[in-house]
Amino acid sequence: MNSPVRFDDSLPLFAGLVLRECGQPAIDDNLFLRDVTGRLTFVALDGKQTTEDRITLAAKALDALAPYVDANGFAVATPDELFDDRLKNLQHARKIHLTDSAFNGTVNLVDR
Repeated sequence: MNSPVRFDDSLPLFAGLVLRECGQPAIDDNLFLRDVTGRLTFVALDGKQTTEDRITLAAKALDALAPYVDANGFAVATPDELFDDRLKNLQHARKIHLTDSAFNGTVNLVDR
C-alpha cells in the first residue's frame, strides 16, 4: 500500500511522473495548474500527447497522487478541455524550481 501523499509532495511527484512518462520537453513546454483546493492538472499545450496518452497519464497520476488530482479524468487536460484560453500561454505561468527526490528541476505553474 502506498503511503498517503501530502500537499508539499504532490507537485514534485506529479512532475516526476510526467518526466518519466513523457520526457523533459513535456516539462519545459507545458504547465501544471493548481486550484484552490490543491488539486493539480497537467495542462498539455504542445499537442504532442494524444487523447489516449492523456487518459493513460491521468490514470497513472490518479493512482499515484490521489487526492491531489481530479478523479474524473482531468488530471491531464488541454486548455480547451478546461475552457480556459489563458492557459494556452506559458507567460501566465511562473517558473518554480523544485528540489525533491521525486523531481529536481523547474516546472511551469499556474496557481489559482
